[in-house]
Amino acid sequence: MAKRRTSTSKHHKDHDLFVRGILSLNELVVKLLCYALDKDILPYINFATLKPLPDAHIDKRLGITYSDSVHECAFNVEALPEHLRNLPNALRFRFVFIWEAKSQKETLPIDFQIGGYDDNIRRRDFKRKNNDDPLSIVVPILLYHGVEKWEKKRLYDYFKPYLPDVLLAYIPQEKYTIIDIQAMSDLEIEEAIDLGELRAAFIALKHGHDKEYFKQNIKKVFNFVKSIPTKELLEMYVQMLMEYMQRRSELESDKFKELVEQSKDEKMGTTVKTIFEEAREQGMEQGLAQGKNIGIEQGKNIGLEQGKNIGLEQGKNIGIEQGKNIGIETMLKAIELLKTGKSNTEIANELNISESYVKKLRQEINSISKS
Repeated sequence: MAKRRTSTSKHHKDHDLFVRGILSLNELVVKLLCYALDKDILPYINFATLKPLPDAHIDKRLGITYSDSVHECAFNVEALPEHLRNLPNALRFRFVFIWEAKSQKETLPIDFQIGGYDDNIRRRDFKRKNNDDPLSIVVPILLYHGVEKWEKKRLYDYFKPYLPDVLLAYIPQEKYTIIDIQAMSDLEIEEAIDLGELRAAFIALKHGHDKEYFKQNIKKVFNFVKSIPTKELLEMYVQMLMEYMQRRSELESDKFKELVEQSKDEKMGTTVKTIFEEAREQGMEQGLAQGKNIGIEQGKNIGLEQGKNIGLEQGKNIGIEQGKNIGIETMLKAIELLKTGKSNTEIANELNISESYVKKLRQEINSISKS
């Protein structure tokens, strides 16, 4: 988690940032839910009301990870049987989806973590001041993409073989849904048509521990994003993919760009060109010359190639590691601040980025929401 992972290697943050980026886009979250959940549950979910909840909704003491996200959805009462719909003084409900991403196996059963989230949400429900506020149907979803096989063994499973049912009744059975990307073959991912463009993310996460994979298979990953209907979503999604693949491949920006250029087709070419140009423009606007003093805050992801031409060669040796994650991290921070109602100027000043970048990001998000 954000507080407890400070001593772990940087690759955990690479995975976390990418997954959190995916979970920041409602269109992709809806697709993940439809893929992961039992089909009998889907009619009860009003997907049109899906919205992210702040991390604080869980509990600060639990230390939410970069990849943990929480979404809320209204309950579709019309899907209930008539005799339940017409009950007097019926309670209201909502869905709360808790996403827990893991890039390595846990030593303890996941029940403990999920139980903590579940317990905290339900405590808040029953402390509510307004009795008309909905009670939560908590749905934890584990997204696993580690190297080792995930063993789905719950706390209950340790007791079950050795105790009679009368005693097992006292052992909790935390329920969660798992998306085990590592357990899927490449062919299974490719044939999961209902995942659509998310197949690119699944393939990238599955091979995210193998830096050589992306040097040979960039085109294969990009093949799954051609069907995205809106230009705005396409560009945001491809940007996240490119940044993740570049970090995991450990290639320099210019070498990675060369591989992308060799792999793109006509449609992807326009998108990739736009992203690289915007990265260059953003890097220039923020004054990449400050790189020597601040560890090249915008390093690899926003114009290192141009930086070489304006005196940033030294920057590669004095802090480029921080630069690897800043592109998508800054975008995610900007997305969160846009939800607070702050102006473009306020967000730009707070994140030390250009106001034009914030303005364009706001327009893209609004366009995606309306589509």
